[in-house]
Amino acid sequence: MQFDTTKFMMAVREALQAHDTRAFVDTVKEQCSLADLCRMLDEGDVDTRRVAAIALGLIGDQSVEDYLFRALKDEDRQVNKMAEHGLWAIWFKSGKSEALPAFRRGVDQLESNEYKAALGSFKEAATIDPNFAEAYNQCSIVYYLLGKWDKSLKYCQKALAQIPRHFGAMAGLGHCYTQKGDFHRALTHYRMAHQINPNVNAVLAAIERLQARVRDANDSSDHFAQERVGV
Repeated sequence: MQFDTTKFMMAVREALQAHDTRAFVDTVKEQCSLADLCRMLDEGDVDTRRVAAIALGLIGDQSVEDYLFRALKDEDRQVNKMAEHGLWAIWFKSGKSEALPAFRRGVDQLESNEYKAALGSFKEAATIDPNFAEAYNQCSIVYYLLGKWDKSLKYCQKALAQIPRHFGAMAGLGHCYTQKGDFHRALTHYRMAHQINPNVNAVLAAIERLQARVRDANDSSDHFAQERVGV
């Protein structure tokens, strides 16, 4: 039997208007499958795509990531944002259940600026589940905040080994290489992050800033070379 998108949208409308997340999730689970949501995100009208992106972030898992990655380049900005939020939501819950308490503790500690405690919690989560990409990415963030660029790089790479399209970890490499003064590598990774997710304004700003910096450095180098040869 063909899935009735109109009926689904009417069913979830009340929960959406009331901003009732629990009721929304319950209704979505009653009305459709992950496959239905993925199809709506790919083929629905703009309102349907927005709802599907929200729902996939709340009840989806890593099996739906391809659909959300495609939605990052949807023509509608709200779909882009909801797909990005959805990917982050999935990454934050993608570890084994045994690893999640330590990870969540780390998130709370990081929000309270307890960097060393947070690092210990994230490493504990990664030890329990060595495939937990977001635990590695959060370690990289803490190391960056502590000014330890090389260690931050290492953990960005660990995250990317698990999720090659993790635009947050890719941008993290750009941040670290910028701090290390390797602007060409920084630009490369910022551009890769932007290609995956073209909606992060901070990454676009970093690209523009570094392009100008590299261009100015090249102009200065050319001017120096011309002076040396008497041009």
